[in-house]
Amino acid sequence: MNQLDTSTTISVEINKAKEYIKSLVTLSGLNQSIYLEGPSGIGKSDIIKQLAIDLELELIDLRLGNQDIVSLSGIGVPNLEDKTAYFTRPDFFPPENSKIKYLLFLDEFNHASKSVFSAAYQLVLERRMNDHILPENILIIAAGNSISDKGVAFSMPSPLVNRFLHINVVSSAESWLKYAESKDLDWKLRGLIKGNPSLLHKFDPKSNEDNFPTPRNWVQCNPFFDIKDETLRKTLLNGKLGYTTMVAVEQHLRLLEKLPNIKLIINGKGARNIDSDLTSSYSFSLLIKNYIKNHIDTLTAEQLFNVFSFINEQENKEVMEFLTLELSALINTTIKNTDVLDVFHLKIINSEIQFKSTKFIKNLQNFNKRMAK
Repeated sequence: MNQLDTSTTISVEINKAKEYIKSLVTLSGLNQSIYLEGPSGIGKSDIIKQLAIDLELELIDLRLGNQDIVSLSGIGVPNLEDKTAYFTRPDFFPPENSKIKYLLFLDEFNHASKSVFSAAYQLVLERRMNDHILPENILIIAAGNSISDKGVAFSMPSPLVNRFLHINVVSSAESWLKYAESKDLDWKLRGLIKGNPSLLHKFDPKSNEDNFPTPRNWVQCNPFFDIKDETLRKTLLNGKLGYTTMVAVEQHLRLLEKLPNIKLIINGKGARNIDSDLTSSYSFSLLIKNYIKNHIDTLTAEQLFNVFSFINEQENKEVMEFLTLELSALINTTIKNTDVLDVFHLKIINSEIQFKSTKFIKNLQNFNKRMAK
């Protein structure tokens, strides 16, 4: 008998949540109110901005943690003749008859003061604020940090929770690494997270450290990886990531110093093997891939052959096979000089070296057959 799943929460990777919301809008239009809950620093705000672009909605970014009750609900203006009053409309609220489609983003939702929180209650439940009714074409998305985070956060009352479509979001090392590559973040940073994905977001509510690593903090730490002054580098990393993670980064950087010189590998001059652990293997993969990508038009067939021969000698078969396939695809699709490509293929296929990746050899042979046609 299968064991019953007793968990009460389904967590969704942050980028996947974006796609789910787009599907929801396709199914039911803009009438839903959505609440994203997740740890700080994983990119909730960035996802909302991208959603607004993808759905072609005008974004209204309202940080409730920075609002007071007057700025949110408007100023009451008395009418002395009939002894009534009306509230002015804050400039960030669109008029009721607007034909524009909007995404109203209520960030820091459960960080707001109690008075603002009560006002936001009406905004979500009734889609209005005092005299100001929201237009029909508006998608409301609120976001807040998990209650378990160290920050000030309030749990929402049940009626308000019930009004929202609630999505719990989490970080993903795989998605973050794709983002990091698209932004050309330092290969040393990417290699660290690739080999140690648990470091991407590491929060311990009992910790007394000054800070902790989040996807957002890692991006901001990117420039620190090239700092040569060790004391300065450690100070900055400690301030952004906390002491424990700073130590892990420093150990990683010392490990990278043992990686062989790429120019020795390229020229086949006795470069030493790399350690077989995942972090070293992943870091070397990023290092050699970046080098070839940046020098693709100047490398000779002999140099390319040297690279693949070196990779073939390494112990971490799984990582090296993946690197072999990635590099061969890069070379086959990028090199403009067909003579270099032809000579490289011939050297690989006719070599006495027994290449471990049979899929690599098969791909080369298939590529050559397609080119021959």
